[in-house]
Amino acid sequence: DTSVPLEDRKPDWVNEAWARQLGWTRQEIYGMSIVDLLKPYEDGQDIEELAHDDSDPSISQTTIECRVRVKPEQGHPEIYRDYEWVSLALNGKIYITGRDIGTELVHREEMTRVIKDLEARNSDLERFASVAAHQLRSPPRTIAGIAQALEEDYGALLDDEGRVFLQDIRSDANQMAEIVDGLYRFSMVRTSEDMPLTPVDLNKMMATLRDDQEKNRCDDCKYRGRVALGQHCPDHNKPPTVSFDDLPTVLGDPLLLTEVFRNLVDNGIKFNESEIKNIHVSAKRQGNRWAITVKD
Repeated sequence: DTSVPLEDRKPDWVNEAWARQLGWTRQEIYGMSIVDLLKPYEDGQDIEELAHDDSDPSISQTTIECRVRVKPEQGHPEIYRDYEWVSLALNGKIYITGRDIGTELVHREEMTRVIKDLEARNSDLERFASVAAHQLRSPPRTIAGIAQALEEDYGALLDDEGRVFLQDIRSDANQMAEIVDGLYRFSMVRTSEDMPLTPVDLNKMMATLRDDQEKNRCDDCKYRGRVALGQHCPDHNKPPTVSFDDLPTVLGDPLLLTEVFRNLVDNGIKFNESEIKNIHVSAKRQGNRWAITVKD
């Protein structure tokens, strides 16, 4: 009864479940004031908040967390259990329900610890990615420059295959430099929402990937001879082909999209037991999105 002073308020009725969980008999609880039954988490916290001291006759509900006194065993100190306390004030009376949240609080503390640990790890990974990307930006360009200098100064001493090798070195080094630049940009992005999106022509992207495949060499050839895309190896009959329909221009990160498609195409060729390995990319409009299919 909210008309009774706080320290004198006692339960008018308690169900058996409450008495059973707290260890008291119902008669024992009827003889206890709300102040005796509850203990705030923080010293000095207003017990009136927990007891829902509300003289307003209108409906008012409060949800808080506190400790509820449990009947101790003989000779043992008082113990409390963590409860979520929901009280409803209605026409001068307070109606209360309680829910044991002890296990939930343990899980919350563990979740808080895990989140802090993940945040620290993510911060370390971001710093590592930034430093690593910064340090890796120079070597690929140096390799490409050396390959170009070799081709210009000593190209006449090489046969056609040797010059092709140098061109491949330059191309792969430039590609590596682009990947490292993308990694460096990506390390600066905190969330996916922060990532700048630009139009990416998937036709041009796939054409580049198809041309890159022409540098592949037959895995079964002891001379690792160069095998043009769609052509037969001199010693083995394994001509990989990459084809694609008229593809759209989409919004995205050019480097990341290229890596996704490169991996799909490479895997389609690598993990393919067909005698003739064919990879085909198609697109289908679905509302305001495009569904891209990579088929091997």
